[in-house]
Amino acid sequence: MCGLLMLIFGVIAMIKGKFSLTRDRVVEGTAARIVGLILCLPLPLGILIALALGVFAAATGQQVDASRPSYMLIDGALTVGCLLLAIIVAAATANPVPRRERRIREDRDDDYHDRPRRRRREDYEDDRGDDHIRSEDDRDRRRPRDEDDRDRGGEHIQPKE
Repeated sequence: MCGLLMLIFGVIAMIKGKFSLTRDRVVEGTAARIVGLILCLPLPLGILIALALGVFAAATGQQVDASRPSYMLIDGALTVGCLLLAIIVAAATANPVPRRERRIREDRDDDYHDRPRRRRREDYEDDRGDDHIRSEDDRDRRRPRDEDDRDRGGEHIQPKE
């Protein structure tokens, strides 16, 4: 289980290039990728050692028993050794995490009074100059409603015969 977690954290460290040692210390860049590689090492090294022991046992004509305590001890020592090596390298290369200052939220009501006043339509018309002065009769008017504009529901639809 520990080897699987080390493999997962090692792959993440190699991909991201960032490894958090503690909450306040972080390893970044090449050093983080090296720590990730060290965390991934127990699996391939364990396979190589098992292969070497199997080849040696086959060459001498012995039977290989994978449940021997010495083989489990080798695997455990390999896992603990890689974990300690990764922690030592990470501790030696870790940098403190820069603290972000917390933003103090201000009242949004203050922003309303600081905004400039929105221009009215008359202000826009003043920008066009004196040659375009509108009188009361020039104002925009709506089209008068026709009889056909009212909503009659569905009574104007003729049923098909």
